[in-house]
Amino acid sequence: MNKYLKNILEANKELSGWKLKDIQTQSTEVFLVRKNINMIRNKKVHDMELTVYTESENGKYIGSASIFLYDTMTEPELKDAVNNAIESSKLVKNEYYSIAQPQEFIPVKLDAYFDHKSSEQAVKDIMDALYSKDTKQDVYINSCEIFLEKTQKILFNSNGIEYKDDFNKCYIEYVITARSNGDEIELIDKVEFSDFNKTFIENLIEDKFEIAMMRLKSVNTPNLVSCDIILRDNAVKDFFGYYIYKANAMAIYEKTSDFVVGKNVVKNSLSDKLSITLDPYMAGSTFSSQFDDDGVLLKKTQILKDGVVEKIWGNLRFSQYVNTQCTGNIGNFCVTPGKSSYKEMVRGKILEIHAFSDFQLDEVTGDFGGEIRLAYLHEDGGMKVFTGGSISGNINFEECSVILSEETVQINNYFGPKYIKLTNVSVTGE
Repeated sequence: MNKYLKNILEANKELSGWKLKDIQTQSTEVFLVRKNINMIRNKKVHDMELTVYTESENGKYIGSASIFLYDTMTEPELKDAVNNAIESSKLVKNEYYSIAQPQEFIPVKLDAYFDHKSSEQAVKDIMDALYSKDTKQDVYINSCEIFLEKTQKILFNSNGIEYKDDFNKCYIEYVITARSNGDEIELIDKVEFSDFNKTFIENLIEDKFEIAMMRLKSVNTPNLVSCDIILRDNAVKDFFGYYIYKANAMAIYEKTSDFVVGKNVVKNSLSDKLSITLDPYMAGSTFSSQFDDDGVLLKKTQILKDGVVEKIWGNLRFSQYVNTQCTGNIGNFCVTPGKSSYKEMVRGKILEIHAFSDFQLDEVTGDFGGEIRLAYLHEDGGMKVFTGGSISGNINFEECSVILSEETVQINNYFGPKYIKLTNVSVTGE
């Protein structure tokens, strides 16, 4: 920690506390057109974010303000920046909460592929996996950007916390072009992970190629009025975000959630019982961490068990506000899979939605919906391919049951069912 900054903070009598996030990142950025590298850029970035706290009205309220500091700042510049932040914090009056106290910190390292490879070798392996399925003229990766980061984060606070963590992140954004009979479409997608898995990337690109080609064969979605549907992959992850939000202490404090420990939150008796666990150490996730930004040490926490709220979770501030044990801010979640196979799910008449233009879920009301980019209507042993139209529904409608697949998938910070079947969902055609 910068010795000048530490002296300035310790000498200031107006402060009731402070925390400092010190983050150093080395990144390699690769930009490709088709299979050719257009540009490679290497960067080193040092970020320091300081948060200061001041109390008012004899400790009834606490205010905070955050600023970014830079290596080039002189001691007088640091002092001015801190004083400005202190003045800003005095304008904030939040209900009092205490900041984190130090605990015994035993570093846990998730072994990852990127820890043992140079950035150059890692990028080469990622490119090999990306383009291994790119062998056709009618569907191909048009352009691609790869961002590989290695980061060290150190957290300090005025109570004596000094925690250190190292982690990796790979972000890939790509454009797929597909052509057929004079028609052409583009599909834009992105993926994030912290550990390299060649098979995962190959399967991902193969799946996106299929979606792009099927889009060219699709016709307008008919007006199905009410229909059973299957969501998959990212839409499933977003769907479960409703329960993550509702079980959070902030939502309870702000009265946007009525979840309490012991409450059954699965309305339809035909639905599978839902169990969700927050896991700070999920391998492959860019959200994995041993501690959160407040300095709370994290551990695996089950928030739903068989459809019943097991625990309220949340950060330091809002956990104190609702008088519950602080779990810290955990970024990963696991959903226990169901017992239904995909083959069982597609029996009868059902609309399987492969891709949305943008699936949206209102975490407060439970309303969900989205415009259909690609969907398969399974009926009488056959399949029709549609595009356009939209779906809409609500998680809390009693006539809407939720069935979980036994097949699982990991999408960065989510691990759980790959598919979910929802009954009686409104489907509007074009």
